[in-house]
Amino acid sequence: MYGLNGWSIGDNLLYREPETSVWKKDSIDVLKLRIDGFRKLPTVTIAPKTNSNPVTEGTAAVFTVSRMKDTANALTVNLHVDDATNSDFVSGSNEGDKTVIVPAGSASVDYSVATQGDTTDEPDGPVSVTVKDGTSYKLGDTSSATRTVQDDDAATVTLTGAATDLTEGSAKTFTLSISRGLYSGESLSIPLTFSGTATRGTAGDYTLTCSSAVGVTCSELNGSGPTVTFTGPSTGQTDTSVTLTLTALSDNTRESGETVDVGMGTVTATGSGGGVTTTDSFGQFTINDEDATVVTLTGTTQALYESNSKPFTLSIPRGLLNGESLSIPLTFSGTATRGTTGDYTLTCSSAVGVTCSDLNGNAPTVTFTGPTTGKTDRSVPFILEARSDNTVEGGETVNIGIGTVTATGFGRSAGSPVDNSGEFIINDPLPYPTVSPHLLHSKGLGKNGKQCHLNEGGTINAELRLSRALSQWTDISYRVTNPNGSYGSQWQARPGLKDLGISGITTENNVVAPNGVHEVVIEVVPAKWTANPGQYSIDEAVRKTTVLVCDNDGPMPKTLEFSPGSVSVPEGAGKDYKVTLLGQPTGDVTVTITGASGTDVTVDTDPNLAGNQDTLTFMQSDWKA
Repeated sequence: MYGLNGWSIGDNLLYREPETSVWKKDSIDVLKLRIDGFRKLPTVTIAPKTNSNPVTEGTAAVFTVSRMKDTANALTVNLHVDDATNSDFVSGSNEGDKTVIVPAGSASVDYSVATQGDTTDEPDGPVSVTVKDGTSYKLGDTSSATRTVQDDDAATVTLTGAATDLTEGSAKTFTLSISRGLYSGESLSIPLTFSGTATRGTAGDYTLTCSSAVGVTCSELNGSGPTVTFTGPSTGQTDTSVTLTLTALSDNTRESGETVDVGMGTVTATGSGGGVTTTDSFGQFTINDEDATVVTLTGTTQALYESNSKPFTLSIPRGLLNGESLSIPLTFSGTATRGTTGDYTLTCSSAVGVTCSDLNGNAPTVTFTGPTTGKTDRSVPFILEARSDNTVEGGETVNIGIGTVTATGFGRSAGSPVDNSGEFIINDPLPYPTVSPHLLHSKGLGKNGKQCHLNEGGTINAELRLSRALSQWTDISYRVTNPNGSYGSQWQARPGLKDLGISGITTENNVVAPNGVHEVVIEVVPAKWTANPGQYSIDEAVRKTTVLVCDNDGPMPKTLEFSPGSVSVPEGAGKDYKVTLLGQPTGDVTVTITGASGTDVTVDTDPNLAGNQDTLTFMQSDWKA
């Protein structure tokens, strides 16, 4: 301050000079001051008290609010309190805008944020206090501070599943769940443990798969370190559970039930202050061999007649291995009697590993026994044959069933048998079968140009056909009649036969027929000349058939035609001609064509083949081609 005699400024004070001052005579008694600018405000900061170490929920988070410079008067500071985002450590009444007073003469004051202890698992998180703007202070560089609050409630991991047994080839599910979804920065690594006699893995007794779930990964489920990990995503939270599927493998190996016990190892938690507790609610279960081996009897309920037979089949769902066996007793009920002196008998076909015993005795049994190597067949066919007893007795019933099956070497006993055969009836015999002759020739063009079955001197081929199979050896008699007379013959037919071939009937030569064709008649006649009485009947409508035979004693008619009839061919040139067969032959016809004798003319009937061909063949079945 210059130009003001008698006044001076020093140490932030304004004072008047002493009267002894040389300036006293010139000093002024009144000084008026105008102060420009503003009063300098204190700077306020905030920081965690002592250190930034986490506090446990239920313990207050303490912060220190400090001011610099003016401390003479009390100072009210505005604050704002924020709880952790995904937790509830601070009650609602302690959140939001708050104030704290720095006492007069004091440079700082502590501010405590009470946290509440509870029994709810929640993620660790920061509680923050921020200094807000005020009129009597300004904000320092550290106007916000945080203290991490640690949860002291354990996260819970639970394993649940039904301890019901399962069979090879089937599957079951179980669930791994956590008490809450995890947030970013949190994770739970859960090792799975497996004990019991069954082995895990693709080459073992069962395998594991894991469903899709948010934030969940499954690793090495079928390997050496099976683990399920829940990891908090960058936004949101994980799912709280994941489903795993255990599939029992079919290994085609004979074995008893094998046990499985799924559990959990030591869980590793990250970002969770309360630790982890585990609950295993998935009990031990057993993997059995494939579904119970069910024996099935299959047949039809169609009636049959004496001297006839019908099949049925006994089957199992898989071939048996060495050490396994099934003993299957057969039961028979109904009015018909079984056995060689009864109404029907049984026979058993050959099958690998299958034996049939006492089928017509007191204890009919079928046994499947696993061979040393390989497997048994899965089924065995049977034949039930109804015996002919020459007694009129009406229909008699038969019902085949399965008794109590005895299983050996199975992890699971045989299931209840299934009988699909049903009851059927054995009737008295049908009337004798009808016999009728049938030609095995087609009509065609004979040597004389007439339509017939064959030419004179040819051999007739025919069959005797029965309306149903014979029940016993039977001699069937028939008569052959031609223009020069007739003769009888017979053929022996065995049981079960329906078609009986006859041959050796040669047509006669030198038969002159007025129209060029004569007839040979084959006729079934009552049984004669036999020690086996004919068990057949004759139907007048079908008892005979007629063979047409072409006469070859007259002049041969024209059967081939050349077009054009004559051909003139210059040297070095060629001509085409056409050969036509005028009617269907009784057999294949081959024609040889040559050039005129003494000429250089060559003939080629098929230019598509190498060399010159001189023959043509007309097939009986395609003679116009």
